[in-house]
Amino acid sequence: MTNTRRCLPQSWLIAVLVALPLCHGQGARGQRPPVSEASLRDITVHTITQVTDSVMYVDWCAKTDRLLICRRGVDRFYNVYSVRPDGLNLKLVTLGKQMGNPQQNNGNPAWHPNGDYFAFVSQNTGASYIDSLPGSGLNCNIWMGDKENTNRFWQLTRLSTNYTKPQGVCSPHFSPDGRRLFWSGRTGTYPERSKWGEYALYMADVSFDARGPRLQKVATFQPGEQKDFYESHGFSPDGNKIMFSANMEEDQSPAGMDIYTYDKRTNEIKNLTRTMGAWDQHASFSPDGERIAYMSSLGQKIPYLPLGENRWRRHLRSELWIMDTEGKERKQLTFFNSPSGTIFLRSSIRRRSYVGDNAWSPDGTRIAIVVHHETVNFNIESRLFILQLGVGAPPRTVEEEAAQQPLRKPKPEEEEKEDPDKKTGKPVIDW
Repeated sequence: MTNTRRCLPQSWLIAVLVALPLCHGQGARGQRPPVSEASLRDITVHTITQVTDSVMYVDWCAKTDRLLICRRGVDRFYNVYSVRPDGLNLKLVTLGKQMGNPQQNNGNPAWHPNGDYFAFVSQNTGASYIDSLPGSGLNCNIWMGDKENTNRFWQLTRLSTNYTKPQGVCSPHFSPDGRRLFWSGRTGTYPERSKWGEYALYMADVSFDARGPRLQKVATFQPGEQKDFYESHGFSPDGNKIMFSANMEEDQSPAGMDIYTYDKRTNEIKNLTRTMGAWDQHASFSPDGERIAYMSSLGQKIPYLPLGENRWRRHLRSELWIMDTEGKERKQLTFFNSPSGTIFLRSSIRRRSYVGDNAWSPDGTRIAIVVHHETVNFNIESRLFILQLGVGAPPRTVEEEAAQQPLRKPKPEEEEKEDPDKKTGKPVIDW
């Protein structure tokens, strides 16, 4: 849910930090446990590396270790790219579904588990640019593409364009076995009290035949006391749970949405965050299924948060948090909104920021996150970062080490000798 583009002065950008060897008295002597075995309270961000800018969504393929991103081009339109985590080998894989209609938005990408295909959301031909931005969920459909042959695309949903009661889709996610697709979207119904129109969650079987992939047995899911907002966040690694954000409680504002899981084995819906006063969204399971990274505005001072279609972008502040799968041991990982001069300076952008989409690396030690922030002209831009997680306090940078060194009083022989010129005013000749 965002917008981005212009480059800002390098002075405020987050530095790329160099990780130092770890040494801490946990587990074996002089060693720290790996991130996957450490307690959540001990996990911190050790390095932050910028990958690229103008990104809105990201997904990380466990099989190929490549990212899928939707990124805005110079023509203002978003397209889907494949890229390495270090930002190299950027490959355009949509471009108006390869020139069928280059003037349209393509985004919300998701890898198929086999790494050969990907799903994405594509603007309907002729639909409004603003309404069809990735994440807006209006007048768009889900498509699939072949990463090896960028001229092969298949339309999976077929929602027609409607400007009075528009429908749409967003945030598709494949199940771990690739046999199901989970997404959310707008139904085309607009109740009087609704802020953004009625939403729903959808699930369908994915099958392949000679004509390509297609969806079957589409099911609609609208849990809770109101249907004002749902966003799909994917499956647990074992495929038994789906995760989504919503404002399901009566009179709960979309700005106070919570994160939920649904367990198909027990039919249990669990509210993991329960913070009606905070905006919780963009949740993702770690590869081992033990942790969840998510965005939250908890603890941020937001004096005003309007809920117009895009006006909230001008006021929201949020950070990346982590919790276990029961919603416990919550911990804030980033501090992009912290003022300069704090101990969290290494993750401070020094301008109002909010965290968007995120994805875990296959080994569970890194998280790719999209950060949206104000510019000097109060526009909204975005950048994609890779967070390297570690155990215990992050290693200090050279600047931080220097700042921690106590001032040393000079020895007597090092003190400055009296300048003879100050007494006589005559030059002194040094033989």
